[in-house]
Amino acid sequence: DDAGEEDKNPEPLVLTDPAEPGVQSEDEIFTVLISSLPDHVQKVYARYGEAFKKGYISLNHGDFQKAVQQLSIAHEENAGSMTYIPLELATAYIHLRNFSKALELLDEYAAQNPYDIRVYQLFCELFWEEGSPKIAMARLSTAPESIRSEKAMQLLAGETLYRIGAYDAAENTFMQAIRIHGKDELLMRGLAKIYEARGEIVKARESYAWILNHNAGCGCSIDPFIKRRYADLCFKSGDRSARLLEIYFSLVTDDP
Repeated sequence: DDAGEEDKNPEPLVLTDPAEPGVQSEDEIFTVLISSLPDHVQKVYARYGEAFKKGYISLNHGDFQKAVQQLSIAHEENAGSMTYIPLELATAYIHLRNFSKALELLDEYAAQNPYDIRVYQLFCELFWEEGSPKIAMARLSTAPESIRSEKAMQLLAGETLYRIGAYDAAENTFMQAIRIHGKDELLMRGLAKIYEARGEIVKARESYAWILNHNAGCGCSIDPFIKRRYADLCFKSGDRSARLLEIYFSLVTDDP
C-alpha cells in the first residue's frame, strides 16, 4: 500500500553482548519499538513475557519465521487472558502468506473484540494480499455501526473500493470522511489515486498540490513520491515551466 513495501530481504537482527559499548540490548530495542504505541498498549506489551519480546523484535526486523515461533509461545503462555498477541502473530503469518492461520487468529480475536479497529486493518491487509478485496469489503461491513465513521475505517473502506475498481464509491467514501474529519494527507492521497485511475489529471494534480502546500505550511517533511506524482502530472498536462524543472532537479536529491 501507500506506506511502502516491506523489505523482501531484510538484514537479520544480530544481538551481541549488551555489555559492549554502543550495543543495544533486547530490552532497549523492544522499548524503542513499542515507544510509538499508545501508552496503555506499551504497558500491556511489556507484561507479555520474554517470548513475546523476542517475537515482536523479530517481527519488526523481518524475521517472520522466528516471529511466528516466539509469538506462538507467547500466545500459549498468555492463554486464557485477553491480549493483543493474536494481532501480532497474525501479522507475521500474513507476511509469510499463511493466510489461513492468520484468518483463524483474526476471526477469534474479532469475535471477542469487535470494536478494535486494528483487527479490521489486518483483515484488509490479509485479503488485499490474497487478491480478494471484495471479501475485505465484506469484512468491513461486519464492523459495528458505531466505528464505521472513524477515519481509519473510512480509509480502509476507500482503499478497498479503489482496489475493487469501484472508483465512484471510493471517491464518495473519501469525500464523506473529509466532511466528517477534515482534509488530511491520507484522505487526499486516496482521492488523488482515484482521480489518476479515472484519468482526471487536473483533479489528481490539485490533490497532490494540496498535500505539498499543507506539508510545507506546517513544516512537515514532504514525501518524494508525492512531489514526483505532482511533477509528472504537471508535465502530462503540458507544464514546461522553470518551476517544474526546479522540482525535478530537487527530486534528483530527494528521490535518486
